[in-house]
Parts: sequence; structure tokens; C-alpha cells
Amino acid sequence: MVELEQDYLVLTLAGSFWAVTLAQGAIEAINTLGPRKTMSTHPHGHGHSGKGHPAKMAS
Repeated sequence: MVELEQDYLVLTLAGSFWAVTLAQGAIEAINTLGPRKTMSTHPHGHGHSGKGHPAKMAS
């Protein structure tokens, strides 16, 4: 699955195939864990839950 080239390992064609397959399987497994919580985008690029501005939330 890997080949030694000088001082580092390189994925073979089969290794590349399995790396993609494993990544796709991991993504699919994560997606089956449940619905994702989406975050709204703050005008300044900061995400938040949409439940009010953090500085204005009651403590």
C-alpha cells in the first residue's frame, strides 16, 4: 500500500484507493451520528448559535 522513496513513504495506487475509501466511510459514519447543528454567520465572520449577541445575553 506504500512505497519507500528516499526518506519518506508514498501511497501506491491501491493505497490511494483505500485512503479515499476510508475517508468516505468516516464521513458517512459521522453523518449517521445525528443531525448537525448549523451556526449562523455573524456579520464580522464569527459564527454563533443565533440566540442573541453574547455580550447582551443575561447571566
